[in-house]
Amino acid sequence: MRRACAYRLRDRYLFHPESSTMSGGWLATAPYVSAPLDSGPETLGEAIAAALAASVSGVPHPTSWTGLSKPRLDAAGARSETAFTHGTRLVSVSLRATTIALEATHNGGTKGQNRGFSELPASAKKLPAATRLGELGAAFCEMLSRCSGVD
Repeated sequence: MRRACAYRLRDRYLFHPESSTMSGGWLATAPYVSAPLDSGPETLGEAIAAALAASVSGVPHPTSWTGLSKPRLDAAGARSETAFTHGTRLVSVSLRATTIALEATHNGGTKGQNRGFSELPASAKKLPAATRLGELGAAFCEMLSRCSGVD
């Protein structure tokens, strides 16, 4: 399986792969690619496909979590996790064999029991892996409208 994160930030879109560790966890990994908010579906689909293609398996599991979010925060132009999270919407994307699944999330902010991004399984949309890039980008935009939480 391959995974990617596709965010709509206040001032741009941000895409990156997630790679699985040898212990079975998932980590945000480079490359971090941004796109302007006026990007069309084709551009958004290209960025998602590239992030999925860059997802790998078997990266070393971190011995320390300190600083792991810095590359993502830098790519987003955010000084902190709070700044990054405020107003952000996330669509989780996964590729398994012949299916791409997109899933909207709930943004629970950075404090409290429900903090972080939680997937909304009822929102899932599945597409064939061979879906055209413009259709993938359009599906991403549709999923963004299903995201909920802190703005």
